[in-house]
Amino acid sequence: MGQLAIPTSGKVYCDASLFIYTLESHPIYSQYLIPFWHSVQQGQIEVMSSELSLLEVMVKPIRVNNLVLKQQYERFLTGTNLRLIPIDKNILIQAAHLCATFKVRSPDSIHLSTAQECQATMFFTNDHRLRTKTTIPVITVDDLVQP
Repeated sequence: MGQLAIPTSGKVYCDASLFIYTLESHPIYSQYLIPFWHSVQQGQIEVMSSELSLLEVMVKPIRVNNLVLKQQYERFLTGTNLRLIPIDKNILIQAAHLCATFKVRSPDSIHLSTAQECQATMFFTNDHRLRTKTTIPVITVDDLVQP
């Protein structure tokens, strides 16, 4: 099993994939995220994400009319230690620069800009392409799975 190097202090930014893997019990990834979420519950690290994550995780439950999963996402993203960051003008301007400079997709650019705006010390995702698009250290869930 891979080991996640979680900082003992600081801010960890998560994109929507982590929430999906966790709440939908991904057959491979969810087990590797348990220690991470345990550290969050213990208050060892601060976790944040963009409000955009709420939109991203809600699409599937709404599309398939899964009200239980929709409610689970709402509770998880709004009723836990997770801090949702509003999308403001500064974030959108930074995101536009990322789109123009690095050809990053708009949702990814909003996530990266939000992480930078919040001075995150780590960006947690499963999108390997984002490693070269930010100065924030990026860790992927795949990093945990590979020995």
